[in-house]
Amino acid sequence: MCADATKFSLRDPAGQVFISGDRVLRHVHAEGLNHLDIFLKSPVLAEFKKTGQMISGTEKNVSEIPEDLVAAFGPSNWLEHPKIPFVSYPFEWPASVLYDAGKLTLELAQKLNSEGILLKDAAADNLTLKNGKLIFLDALSFEKRPEKSFLWMAAAQFERAFIIPLLANRLCQIPVSLYLSQTRDGPSPKEVAGLFSGIKRFHPLVLKHVVMPSMLDGRSPPPEAYQIPRSQSEEKASFIFEQTLKRLDRAMTKLEPRSDNKSTWSEYADSHNYDDKSFEKKVSFIRKVSSDLRGKTVLDIGCNDGYFSKLFLEAGASVIALDSDPVVVDRLWRKVRNQNLDIIPLVQNITSPSPGSGWRNGEKQSFLDRICGLPHTAILLAVVHHMMVTDGIPLDEIIDLVAEIVSAEVIIEFIPIDDPMFRKICRGRENLYSWYDQKSFEISCLRRFEIIETCLLEPSGRKLYRLRIKS
Repeated sequence: MCADATKFSLRDPAGQVFISGDRVLRHVHAEGLNHLDIFLKSPVLAEFKKTGQMISGTEKNVSEIPEDLVAAFGPSNWLEHPKIPFVSYPFEWPASVLYDAGKLTLELAQKLNSEGILLKDAAADNLTLKNGKLIFLDALSFEKRPEKSFLWMAAAQFERAFIIPLLANRLCQIPVSLYLSQTRDGPSPKEVAGLFSGIKRFHPLVLKHVVMPSMLDGRSPPPEAYQIPRSQSEEKASFIFEQTLKRLDRAMTKLEPRSDNKSTWSEYADSHNYDDKSFEKKVSFIRKVSSDLRGKTVLDIGCNDGYFSKLFLEAGASVIALDSDPVVVDRLWRKVRNQNLDIIPLVQNITSPSPGSGWRNGEKQSFLDRICGLPHTAILLAVVHHMMVTDGIPLDEIIDLVAEIVSAEVIIEFIPIDDPMFRKICRGRENLYSWYDQKSFEISCLRRFEIIETCLLEPSGRKLYRLRIKS
């Protein structure tokens, strides 16, 4: 394999994806040529590509492929995709993103059925976020539906990837990330059956998608179960297949995440610790420093409702927004979706970011492997003291991490120890941070950055810093 190429997928017998420098190359095996033909010629997929909901791809000849890859896999059947700057995974999404991803998957399957094409893979991993929109990534997930066949083999996979996590979220307030981070395709009905006790067990969707399947789990199927069932006619098969998709779509509609959920930090933006003058001064400073970031990527660490993310967006930047609270990130996604914003909102605790996972911990890269070096600027507004006090991360470690993430600048906010919010999260342990003041904060920053400009938010004692990484 090419020394500069990284294998990005390995489980699909139809083909593999490689990252070679700034290029995304897909080698299609002989088993996948029919799938490739559908990807290149389907009118439905062409429309999805046009709207940005499906990855595009261009066939390449041997002269355009690195020699080592050609030597390893052969000269033919190569496809190149546009590179997505930052790939997020389903276990990093709030519930509403997973919900929208499930609805998009069913929409694609329904429209492909009109062409007699089957979506053979319903994994949530087939989608990611790009420029604030969901995009389908797998170019080889399509095949001709067998004649007179009405069975969608991916239905159970769809239920594990979307319906069961959303059920647990809706009825038990369990973040969708909990199960999606532990299993590749989502939890089985048997794995979650114990969640739904008492009256929840008799919820119609729980009975249908959890209780009954878990009761049947482990039973040996009859021999005919391994044969593809067929209808009397192609028209009837298509109709039954369509009804299966509509049934799943109705279940999804009933599981749409609530927009009025509350959490510890969901009302923070409405009760922040600034008077009007200080807040206006903060906004003015952010508008000023964001004015030259057009076309750049900004990472907002501790974004809450995304108010300041939107200020950078208005300046022409693309934003990746992080918060550890699924409720506030879910609310931000609704704004992104409804207002067509170029923001990728993720549930992510930067003090314990997503690790690498899958085969050799490399199928899905860790969050830090994906983000380091990508953003021009990171913003940490009213968040450093949380990382220090709540998560116990030393200040120098925080500054070092940020220096590794950004390529240029950081906008960071100092919160003094006598600040009401600092005292609230200290819970009487202020003596542990008696050393922490503006001078010690600046000394830590100056190890890795230059201070370009500052803004004191009187009378709170809070202070904003624009830092530039030392060369």
